[in-house]
Amino acid sequence: MRTLLLGLLTVVLAPHAVAQFESTRPLIAKADSNPVPGIPFDGLWSRQLFIGEGNSFLSPVDGGYLDTVEHHRIRWNTEQRTYDGLERSNMRVMPLGASRLLMEYDQSQSGRTWVHVVRWDGAEMHLFDFDVDDASDFARHMRANGVTMNDGVASGASASILQALRSLPLPERGHDCRWRRPNHAEMGEIWNYFEIVRWIDHQDSIVRQISAAEDSLQSLGDLHQAHYFADQAHWPQLGHLHALAMGPFEFGSLGGFGFAALTGDSMPILKRLDERIETRMKWVGEQVEVVEHIEHVDDPDDRFDFVIRADPGELLKFHMVITDNDGQVLEDTHAKGEPVIAPVMGDLPEGIQWALRTMALDEKLTLNIPPHLAFGPQFGVLRVELEIVKRLPNSVDRPPLRDQLGYYIDTVDAEETPSGLRYRDLAVGEGESPERGRKVRLRSMAWNAMGAALGEPQEVTTTVGADDMFAGVTEALQTMSVGGQRVLFVPHHLADTSRERAGTSQCIVVELLEMLD
Repeated sequence: MRTLLLGLLTVVLAPHAVAQFESTRPLIAKADSNPVPGIPFDGLWSRQLFIGEGNSFLSPVDGGYLDTVEHHRIRWNTEQRTYDGLERSNMRVMPLGASRLLMEYDQSQSGRTWVHVVRWDGAEMHLFDFDVDDASDFARHMRANGVTMNDGVASGASASILQALRSLPLPERGHDCRWRRPNHAEMGEIWNYFEIVRWIDHQDSIVRQISAAEDSLQSLGDLHQAHYFADQAHWPQLGHLHALAMGPFEFGSLGGFGFAALTGDSMPILKRLDERIETRMKWVGEQVEVVEHIEHVDDPDDRFDFVIRADPGELLKFHMVITDNDGQVLEDTHAKGEPVIAPVMGDLPEGIQWALRTMALDEKLTLNIPPHLAFGPQFGVLRVELEIVKRLPNSVDRPPLRDQLGYYIDTVDAEETPSGLRYRDLAVGEGESPERGRKVRLRSMAWNAMGAALGEPQEVTTTVGADDMFAGVTEALQTMSVGGQRVLFVPHHLADTSRERAGTSQCIVVELLEMLD
């Protein structure tokens, strides 16, 4: 596939298959549009374009089919009696014989009907493209069967048009496109996509909750917490990864604008929260008394030596000494030898949150905090000494970041185990399941948290629970049977050889080929 990456916009250099022809009237009555017998349309399909052999610019493969693939989810709409996701939404379908289908949808602007003829060969669908000029073979065939053709638009009795399409010669291979089921590796990519959709849905619900409660937020802890979660949906957190993704083209009708909508909803909230946090920080700063602030001194010879202060919600490791008015030490992490680890949000007293956001790494700040900004009147005014030891990465378990599009697609149904492993069976095997320690033969492929493939599909002989096997894979195999294929979303705490260690979230497709003695 040839692509041009223009910032965050992907332009795909590929042909667009135009419709076959137009009809002045619908050819399929709503009552005649039914799920096609013998063709399991519902589910995930991959669409490839045929551009002719020998065109090196667009890199055709597989006998002339372009290696650009779109993924679509096709579903039968019982109420409308149409298929959604098949070329267009609201597509009526009717058999034209043993291996030929008619597909059509209405054009609201022109009042005409767009018509497709499809050949089904038992595993794939082929959609053909015809020259519909009045002098074309297609037009001559239609006229010979009593159909009027005018500038590519067919008119006449529906029965005549249907009969002409039943006898229409279809080329063995032409300028067409084909629909097929996703292969083993593509299912992993699609699963990554659906995990993003699930993540977007979750973040969208959080943004709605923040928006509803925004006016009631008063303390720094509440404001910082709202800001942190709204920021998870904000462009800077994920946007820089979008340029590294392949782009929306390959997801076809799975695409949408969920990520853009989520970003659009969160940005004004963040702007308002920034203003309110700034006001609250100024007010708290007027209430506390700074005793001493040992600030960081920049090294003029090191251009990378500069001050970075904590963001709302950031996870920090810091030392803290708290002394009351009588000089009694209430807390001393230095003496304990273990710094505090806490995020700058929530129940952490406002005075301490103000201090942690005022100071920087390697700085020390001593201040007196009044009761209403510390631990309450029972402790009175407290003297607090703080020193930030380290800024920690936020332990947010994000899904694989294959693409940030698609808001109207339902999340693929998945099982979730108590450990947090999510999986979906692509094929269910037969027989017993291997126990830990059983020797097995597997085929697998993995993608990292950016959606990049970690090598090619590989076949290995190993032992369930082997030292080099992820805990999530070990768990999954113990409920699979030979012949089973399963796509796994392995969270970070199961993406290592033991649950006590945390790796990087991965998407893994695994197939159990054989259990060995």
